[in-house]
Amino acid sequence: MTELELLGFGDAPIAASAFGNSNDPPLLLLPGSGQSRRVWDDAGRALAAAGRYAVSLDLRAPPGPDAQPYDLDTHVRDLSAILARFSSRPVLVGASLGGWIAMAALGEGEPDLASALVLVDSPPQIDIAAARDHGAITEDIGGDSMTMEQIAERLLAAAARIR
Repeated sequence: MTELELLGFGDAPIAASAFGNSNDPPLLLLPGSGQSRRVWDDAGRALAAAGRYAVSLDLRAPPGPDAQPYDLDTHVRDLSAILARFSSRPVLVGASLGGWIAMAALGEGEPDLASALVLVDSPPQIDIAAARDHGAITEDIGGDSMTMEQIAERLLAAAARIR
């Protein structure tokens, strides 16, 4: 695993972790609300072992002393800026809020920045107020019904279909 700092909208620093060889087909992994890029560590290692280059992102930090914007539009702009810097079109994998960010980025005129979209636990409606509530942090993006190993297996199967 390699720690990275990518540049989002307005050149805001976005922490990221990379797994595998950067010459392999890329996947960009987005966490859900209240999660960090670490939620993807097991999946990132499994994807790297399968010959993929997986990059997991943190979402822009909530406002604090730096008073950076923190809303869906800003997250979408962060993702678009990061995707534009990739040398090839990655598969986007978004969990929960990360899935909504990915759908919005691709649906608002940026579909050519990704080769595919995989949604994990992204409900058909989103409660923005609840999405901003970082009080309860969970590391299980699959809910009670899926383990991280099962999610990694599904990601590998989906990635194999788009080769």
